[in-house]
Amino acid sequence: MLYRTALTLFSGLDPEQAHRLAIAALRLGKEAYGVPLAREIEAQVGRGMAIAAIYSTLARLEERGLMTSELGEP
Repeated sequence: MLYRTALTLFSGLDPEQAHRLAIAALRLGKEAYGVPLAREIEAQVGRGMAIAAIYSTLARLEERGLMTSELGEP
């Protein structure tokens, strides 16, 4: 049952990208936005991730209730 739930939550997402992004966001905390996330992923994995892919994956994770976001000062 848990496996089926995980498949539903990650349906339509690249699971590797979602995993990398979630770990990087946890490591960065309040500093987890586009450029710092891209840098953290590249530092940890040795491979970059496009900013567009980061934001689209974050949006999908948030739509599924797996992450939340907030607006901050520009």
